[in-house]
Amino acid sequence: MDITLDTAIDFSSSTFKQFLSDKAQPIFRFYDTEVRTVGGIEFEVALAPDGYEHDPDLDIRASDGSHFDNYNFLVEEVWRVYQKNGVIGRQRIVINSEASIEVRAPFGLFLKTGDGLTQEGRDHARALLQDYDADPAVHGPNIAAYVEKYRDPLLLTDEDYIVQPLIEAEVFDQFDPNRGFEDRLIDVDSRQRDWLFSVYGNDGPNPDLISTVDIIEGGSLDLPAPPLWQVVQEQQLKIGQKPVIRRVIEADGTPPEVDLFEAEVPAGTLDDTPQGRNAADQFLDKLLDDLVPSECGEMRKKNLRIMSALTWPEFRIRWKRVVIKIGCAKISIKVPLPQTRLSDKVVFVRFSIPKNVGVTLFKVAETCAIRSAIAAAVVGIVLANPGAAATSFNSLFKACIQRELQECIAPSLYVLKEVGEWFPKY
Repeated sequence: MDITLDTAIDFSSSTFKQFLSDKAQPIFRFYDTEVRTVGGIEFEVALAPDGYEHDPDLDIRASDGSHFDNYNFLVEEVWRVYQKNGVIGRQRIVINSEASIEVRAPFGLFLKTGDGLTQEGRDHARALLQDYDADPAVHGPNIAAYVEKYRDPLLLTDEDYIVQPLIEAEVFDQFDPNRGFEDRLIDVDSRQRDWLFSVYGNDGPNPDLISTVDIIEGGSLDLPAPPLWQVVQEQQLKIGQKPVIRRVIEADGTPPEVDLFEAEVPAGTLDDTPQGRNAADQFLDKLLDDLVPSECGEMRKKNLRIMSALTWPEFRIRWKRVVIKIGCAKISIKVPLPQTRLSDKVVFVRFSIPKNVGVTLFKVAETCAIRSAIAAAVVGIVLANPGAAATSFNSLFKACIQRELQECIAPSLYVLKEVGEWFPKY
């Protein structure tokens, strides 16, 4: 007889995280299953090892106990941002959330197929396991010793059946006071969503979410920067938002909000001081200068600090194995350990134009004239239809001028951030 008491499960797997997001699945099974049809009715059973079959009627609970705990997962929310009924973009935020999970460990019995095992042997195996009680006052936690003591070797040999735990988890709805209804995943830290509501909604100022507009058209740089929510309201931008996606993040080891237009910078780079502004300029120059073609010549550049978001929370998950016991089953579980850090983010707008615009424009015009004149739409018809060729040339020339100048007038928007330390420490 093969009796397995130790096993391992993983809450970090993609399939388990997808299960957390799918309310249609009440229970997650940490074992493979197959569909069996009996009397025209399909039902799901554990996938048996080769040469054995699983009958769920023979499963037993070695203990009525289970393991119940709350675990943290990162949830991604995507909000559609709109203005005057027109969509202007999407805002992606991350919520540190909590799920209430119960782990159970019934034992599955797999009987050998074929004629080697009699019906009497099958009944003996079933009775043997159903009579088992893990209570120390009865049989004790060692199911293997119990089986060896009470098994009839004439009816049941060591090769006739396998016993192993069939681990399953159930997630329970909890009331989320932050959102006002029950859900599988409730808010633990929703500061990114709070920031979204404070800025785009009508919630007014939030002293814990510091975001300012550092420069506005016609404003004075000598005045204190107004909070972003105030600018949104004063300019009557009437920005709204609607949730369109909510799901557990699978790649949760790094802050999920980082993208191609965001970069970490050394401490002090974002200080609103001459030294900080110089450091930010140097960082942006190194980052973006290569985007301008060399034929544009020497460029005149300008960086504008547009908006600051201070104490912006970021999240990640670290994973650790812990061992629990349910009856006589010892289970190693990979569980999440959430971490948070606060970052300061500053939005910069940068543009550059050639210092000698006149010379650059003349070179661009010469290049475009040649390219447009020898284009197939001109050369191919110029002798037979000069008027049509002239029309094509004018159109191609103007499009070329616009395209080439766009390469030399390089605008960009970038987010620089200074990050804090992750906590708690593990």
